Amino acid sequence: MKVPHHSRFLVLFIKNTRIPRILFSIVFLFANALGVYLEFQRNIPLLAYLDLAMTIIGVMALFISFLRPLRYNTIIFFVLLWIGIALEIETQLYDPMGSYDDPRVAWAPYLVLFLSILFFPFKPSYFTAYWISVFLYSFVRFFIHDPADVVLRRILVLCTNAYPAALFFISFYYWWYRLNDLNFHQKVEIVSLRNRLIEQERRNIYRDIHNYMGADLTHLLSSIQSLPEQNEMKKIKEQLRRNIYALIASLQSGISRTKDLEALRNNWIQGLKEILIRRYSYSGRSVLFLILVEEKNLWLAG
Repeated sequence: MKVPHHSRFLVLFIKNTRIPRILFSIVFLFANALGVYLEFQRNIPLLAYLDLAMTIIGVMALFISFLRPLRYNTIIFFVLLWIGIALEIETQLYDPMGSYDDPRVAWAPYLVLFLSILFFPFKPSYFTAYWISVFLYSFVRFFIHDPADVVLRRILVLCTNAYPAALFFISFYYWWYRLNDLNFHQKVEIVSLRNRLIEQERRNIYRDIHNYMGADLTHLLSSIQSLPEQNEMKKIKEQLRRNIYALIASLQSGISRTKDLEALRNNWIQGLKEILIRRYSYSGRSVLFLILVEEKNLWLAG
């Protein structure tokens, strides 16, 4: 049974984005650990504790990144990243140096948004939903923290710089994902074409060997059978016959192998049936197939 194209691409994409996730986790951990020190130097315990929480999240994200690049591990990583971004939004709300529309404070989530393009391995729709949820959380926190008229005015300021950048980054991810998907599809087609050419060449070689050597082996077999039946000669004839039959069977199996692979690729139920019939027919045995209704419908559907 063939693995769906998207499933194979998802597995490869998760694997290829593992190193960027590890590097991001290291930078994220270092930046927030430094933030803990700086906030204590500024004597702002609340921001120091928020940075400490993000430092712990960075340690957990780094640990998850070093595990096997499975889908569930990757989902856990981005859940941790979402929590880290939410904590960063909290630091923006309580930072006395500026507000969430101040470029000195508000640039961090958008930088993470841009960097996540390099290590987010899922569909663009998931990427969009992920970051929309982040922005919705920020809107809710803004309206809880400040009066509505102040929030609306600051959101208008963000619409002139941060939000267009976020829209561009999300749109850019659609192109980035499509480019990787197209590249993967082309590689699969090239590998598939190469395998078909190899199988075709192998089949031609076996067929040529069978055509040229098969006739000679058959002629040699008939010549051996015409030898006189003597005691010592009879044993030699029998041994020669066995060797010739083994050579002919080896040539036939080489041809059958390529046919078996092609039959299984086209229809694995029909191909398996043909293989069993051919193999058991060599020993003179019969095969009875019992096929379930679902498998029969799948077989008839091709």
